Amino acid sequence: SVARSLGLLPELGQGDVASALLWQPGELEPARYLPQGPDAQDFPFWLRVRSLPVLAQTSKYEDDEPYEELKIPMARLFLNGSGADGEARMAVAAVARNYLGSVAFFIRNATAKGHEWRHHGLPPGRAPGLGLASSMAYNATKFAFMAGSEPTTEEERLRFWREEARVLLPTFLDDALAGRLEASRMSELPPEEGPSTAAADGRIRKLVGRTCRALVQDSPGEALVEAFDEWRRDHRWRTLRLDLLAPMLARFNITVYRLDLSYNECPSDGLPTISAGYSGYYFVPRTAKQRGKKFQKLKKLDPPFEKVLAFVEKHTELRPRPNISALLPELESAAAAVERVERLRHTASDKRTWIAAAVVGAA
Repeated sequence: SVARSLGLLPELGQGDVASALLWQPGELEPARYLPQGPDAQDFPFWLRVRSLPVLAQTSKYEDDEPYEELKIPMARLFLNGSGADGEARMAVAAVARNYLGSVAFFIRNATAKGHEWRHHGLPPGRAPGLGLASSMAYNATKFAFMAGSEPTTEEERLRFWREEARVLLPTFLDDALAGRLEASRMSELPPEEGPSTAAADGRIRKLVGRTCRALVQDSPGEALVEAFDEWRRDHRWRTLRLDLLAPMLARFNITVYRLDLSYNECPSDGLPTISAGYSGYYFVPRTAKQRGKKFQKLKKLDPPFEKVLAFVEKHTELRPRPNISALLPELESAAAAVERVERLRHTASDKRTWIAAAVVGAA
C-alpha cells in the first residue's frame, strides 16, 4: 500500500492479484504476473519470456539458446544495412510485444547469415525480410514475410516496412501460427527464360524450388533432373558429363534440368531431397498430373552414367523405345576429349608459370 501510494505500483483491476511486477529497461509501466484468469501462465515461463530482449541482435548459436529453451516459434528479422532496416526494425518491435510467450523475435545480419534466410524461403536481395520457424530444428516448418512476391526497389521496401508491414505482419503471424499458411521453401529466383517447351537447343535448364512443382506436374515434355548439393564429392566429373549428355538426350526431345539443393527445396509433392554430399536423378514424364503419372527416382545415389542412361531408357514413353544406353560410348569419348584438352591447357599454364618464375629469379 505504501508503494502504491508513492506511485510505484499500478492500479490493479477489481479481484486481480499481482504476484510479480517486472520493469524492462526504459519502460515506465511494468509487466504484471497474474496467477489467475484465462491468460494465466506458468511463472518461470512468464519470467523467462519477459527477461529476454523483445527484439535482440543475435549472431551465434549461444545467443539463441535462451530463446530455444522457450520452445516457441522463432522469428528472425534479416537486415542487410539498407535504408529500410530502421523501418523494419521499428515495425517488428511494435508488433513483437503482442506476441510475448507465443513467438520469440530476434535480428540477424543477412550478409553474414545467408544460409538462414535461404532456408526460410527468402530470395536473394530481398532483405529486410522476416523468417518465421516453428522451432530451431533444421527441418522445422518455415514461413517468409517480405515486401511483395517479386523483386522490389529500395523505395518500395522502405514504404512497405513503414506502412503496410505494421498492418500485414500480425495477420501473417496469426495465420502462420494457426496453420493457415503454406510453408515457404528455400528457392533461388526462377530463371528469366522460364520452363522449356522443348529440348531442341540441348542446353541444361536450371530448376529452382519455386518451379519444381510445375515441372513435376505439368512438364510439356519428358525431363531428366539431376539434384545435388555443393558438398558432392565428384562435382566436376558429373558436371562435365551432364553438360555433354544434355544435347544427346535432346535428340529424343528429353530436357535436362539441374536442381541445386544448397539453395533450393522442392515442396512435399515435388521432388524429395537427397542425402548431403550426393547426387540423385529423377525422370519426369510429360504432363504427369493431367495423365495420372508420377516421376521416377533412380534408387542409387551417385550412380555411374551407364545406370543414368539405362534409367532414362526404362522410363521414357517414346515408342519405339530408343536405345539410349547406346549413348554411353559417345558420352565417355566426348568427356575424355574435353578432359584431354583441359590437361593440355593446365600443362601449358604450368609451363608459363615456371618460365615466368625462372625469369624473375634470374633478374
